[in-house]
Amino acid sequence: MKPKQRYGILYYHSLIDFYNIGDYIQRIASSNFLPHIDEYVIRESIDSPIQYPLKLIVNGWFTHTPMHWPPHQNINPLFISFHLNEDAIKILDSEENINYFRSHAPIGCRDITTLRNFENVGIPCYLSSCLTLTLNQKIQETQQSNEILFVDVLYKTSGWRDVMFSRNKIRKILSLIKQGRMYQREKILFKFFSKRILFKAKYLTHNSRAFDSDHERMEEAELLLQRYANAKLVVTSRLHCALPCLAFGTPVIFISKNLNTKRDMCRLEGMMDLFNYISLDEKNEIESNFFENKIDLESIPSNPNTYLKFVDSLINNVQFFINKI
Repeated sequence: MKPKQRYGILYYHSLIDFYNIGDYIQRIASSNFLPHIDEYVIRESIDSPIQYPLKLIVNGWFTHTPMHWPPHQNINPLFISFHLNEDAIKILDSEENINYFRSHAPIGCRDITTLRNFENVGIPCYLSSCLTLTLNQKIQETQQSNEILFVDVLYKTSGWRDVMFSRNKIRKILSLIKQGRMYQREKILFKFFSKRILFKAKYLTHNSRAFDSDHERMEEAELLLQRYANAKLVVTSRLHCALPCLAFGTPVIFISKNLNTKRDMCRLEGMMDLFNYISLDEKNEIESNFFENKIDLESIPSNPNTYLKFVDSLINNVQFFINKI
């Protein structure tokens, strides 16, 4: 009797007690394709022993732990929607890792920086974009909620980033107000959005420090996706809030500021033109592919449709991998 095909899925273990719900949204995107899940594979120790062979969709952000590459030999991987961060580029200094990637090529790269890094060492690859663009296959939209959601908007702006990573948020807010550093984000947002939108909006986060377990973080990701699918407008500085909104057809605006480190820029190269964006430099000079006048409820822009060129390829490549004997 032929043994049953086994499937794994990525599990996230934080080294700093901080979890990003965006990782769990990417896990939902990959799990939607799996007939069943037999084992969780820890992303940060992907070379750990696995007793029986399994298929694994290797998507998302890699890696805090380049010393744990290549993956265990019992993993049969599909590299798609794969991002190799600039901090982990030394993975490609190893001949063992290069040969491993070549044996599982072509590598589906989420962004142009990852694509370029693989091309530079002669590994066959292509631009796949992100698997979260397929999320409308499973998330059921209900009646539009008319919610306006601001999700971690300008979360790296001075003040709000400090609050986000603080355990005593009230004390931190009071301290920042005293220093005059608390309202920089609000001053920026009032340039782009009417008071009506800003006062009507609900403010959410992908910071999951409040959730104690993997199960709770998955539930939160599912709840957020449902809200994104039914919202009237979403404004965010989180990639894995913006991309699912494209999949759902929910109007979304991506705002970036202080995302100018190599670590941030490498994630966004080739992504920005998929959605309506406003980008600000250190002097708050504006670059945008749509913005002309302050946005109000009657002037919410429609999404570009450039993302559609990736969707069929993502679905077909994953389904072929899952069904291949």
